[in-house]
Amino acid sequence: MISETDLYVYRARAVRVIDGDTIRMEIDLGLSIRAEHSIRVRGINTPELFSGDDRARGRQATDDTEAWIASSNMGARWPFLIRTFKDTQTFNRYVADVYDAHTGESLADYLRTKGWT
Repeated sequence: MISETDLYVYRARAVRVIDGDTIRMEIDLGLSIRAEHSIRVRGINTPELFSGDDRARGRQATDDTEAWIASSNMGARWPFLIRTFKDTQTFNRYVADVYDAHTGESLADYLRTKGWT
C-alpha cells in the first residue's frame, strides 16, 4: 500500500479516459498547485483505440478502464493516488501506478485480471 507521504505520489482525479492504458488526470501537486497530464498506466499496453488493426479490442480495453475509474470515483475530490515515473525510452512521457485511494486497488492489477498486459 502506498501513502500520500511517499515521494512522487500524488492525489489525482480522472478527467477522461483516452484509451485503455492512458488517462487524462488532474493532479494535486500540493501548495494549491494542480496540473493536468496524460498518464500512461505503467506496465500495461492495450490495443489502440484510434488506430491499428484491433480497434474493437481497443474499445473493450477502454471500457474496462472506464468501468474501474467509475467504480473508484465515488464522490471523493481526489479518488486516486498515483506514483509517477519518467519514461525516457518511449515518447519521453510519464507513466504511473494508479491506485484507488480508498481501497488501495491497482488499476494495472485490475486490467491484468481482464486479460490486458
